[in-house]
Amino acid sequence: MSTLSPILVHALVPLPWLQSVPPVSNSPNLSLDACLICNRSTAKAVASHPTRFVGVGMVATECDSATLMESARQAISLGMSGFAVYVGPDVKHPMDEVDFWGPFYDLCVSADLPVWIHPCRDQGFGDYTSQNDGPCRVRGDKGGGSKYSIWNSYGWIYDTSVAMVHLAAGGVLERWKGIKFVTHHGGGMVKEFTDR
Repeated sequence: MSTLSPILVHALVPLPWLQSVPPVSNSPNLSLDACLICNRSTAKAVASHPTRFVGVGMVATECDSATLMESARQAISLGMSGFAVYVGPDVKHPMDEVDFWGPFYDLCVSADLPVWIHPCRDQGFGDYTSQNDGPCRVRGDKGGGSKYSIWNSYGWIYDTSVAMVHLAAGGVLERWKGIKFVTHHGGGMVKEFTDR
């Protein structure tokens, strides 16, 4: 009988993601302010228990590359141990969009900091296009949005897999040698579908 090792260190990953509030995520100034508030709070929690916590920085990924880079440098200055990047159908920049992500990937490699990939599909994103026009895009009730928890149970796994395939097939892993990615939710479906 095997015994599980105790959890020694917990990575504090920022939630909710900026994309959940589009007026904030789409504004360079507001997104930088939101990242600073979140990252300062995370840094404070890490400082209170530095041997138990590491902080993962929130970065602004929905505006332009300059805003992303400013938020990443800010996260580093606050002692973050990596960056959270959220993926899904509402995200503007696929992970292999080199013009947007290139400088960020350069920074990740040179600073030796990993990127935490987490899906951000919300319940309001319908399983079928006809469900995207329901009266309640956020909660998914009264005909709008995803049903039966598909948005989370399958959607998040799919979105993680899509991001991973873009990174591999788009040449990111070849171009940025040594870049590190941490994927949530078991790494998506890639391992089960490798033969396909």
